[in-house]
Amino acid sequence: MNAITATADGGAIAIGAGGHALLLSPRLQAQLEAVQTTRDLLALAIDATGVAWAGSAQARLLRRTSGSWVRMSAELGLSSSVVALWAASRAVRAICDDGALIEGIVSDDDIDR
Repeated sequence: MNAITATADGGAIAIGAGGHALLLSPRLQAQLEAVQTTRDLLALAIDATGVAWAGSAQARLLRRTSGSWVRMSAELGLSSSVVALWAASRAVRAICDDGALIEGIVSDDDIDR
């Protein structure tokens, strides 16, 4: 695993190689989640509303929605990897290993109602 962070309910989310994401319940029951990439997941952040974000190789950003990880970024033509993430309820910023900054705004269409 490349990154792990606690969830508000006392569980955790872990991400790693090959696009793998794992949800751990507060009782440490593990559930592998569907992810829309096979690239290594490298960076992880949870915004103030509890939504998890992951960054990967080839500058891909993914948002956890209803138990699966949805790719939010189009092909940007970058070969760099996301190494750090910051996320808020309406915005996400990613820093890549070559210094590139990716910034996105979450639209109303992207938010689960």
